[in-house]
Amino acid sequence: AVVSTQSTGGCKERGAASVHVIPQDFSAIEELEGYRNKVLEVHPGGVDVLVLNHGAMPISPWMATPSHQDREFVDRIYRINLLSYMELTRLFMPSLEGREGQIHVTGSMMGETPFFTAGLYASTKHGLHGFFKSLQQELLVKQSPVTVSIFAFGLIWTAEMEQVILSD
Repeated sequence: AVVSTQSTGGCKERGAASVHVIPQDFSAIEELEGYRNKVLEVHPGGVDVLVLNHGAMPISPWMATPSHQDREFVDRIYRINLLSYMELTRLFMPSLEGREGQIHVTGSMMGETPFFTAGLYASTKHGLHGFFKSLQQELLVKQSPVTVSIFAFGLIWTAEMEQVILSD
């Protein structure tokens, strides 16, 4: 079974036995335990693979964009891009350990090589890379059956990205 927060994304066409969409605002860290419970209701056997692939991408020079310096805005970006990943990992770890599961983390090349128009975004991705690389080591030392993979993608051309890049 596949559980998604937004769409079925062609999962059934690719062979998934079932697909469940459970919407979630990942900035609402305090609601993630309820989200985990909903996931386990539709997939009571537990979770084999936790794919952390959500995010917010504010793109503009931080010093030149006062709205990106607002504490509430910064907090929201960190909640979505970093803290929710950590909390979901904590919440799903018992299920993952019981099923020899996997955690797949969508990082970014900007987590390794920052760019001047993405300081806030890059800082959250640096945090992801640091946390999940450390978690990999912790799980190895503990001899946990859970594995962690971090994917550092470059630019993925989407309609939204085209608007950001081609806007004046």
